[in-house]
Amino acid sequence: MTHTGEYTAPKTLDTALDLLDKEAVELDRIMDTFALEHFLLVKRFERDALARKDPEEVRMVLTELF
Repeated sequence: MTHTGEYTAPKTLDTALDLLDKEAVELDRIMDTFALEHFLLVKRFERDALARKDPEEVRMVLTELF
């Protein structure tokens, strides 16, 4: 949120994951699960794995997934 209370969407995957990480414990408690913590671990692993690949290969993988 901005200082005026307006929501601003994260601009990067890292920022989005960090934002979710801040809320994960409370959300997991509400949902009575550790799903978000596991999701964050998987997404950070995927981010790191994709960062080591050729950009064209990343594009092909993401195209197949989505």
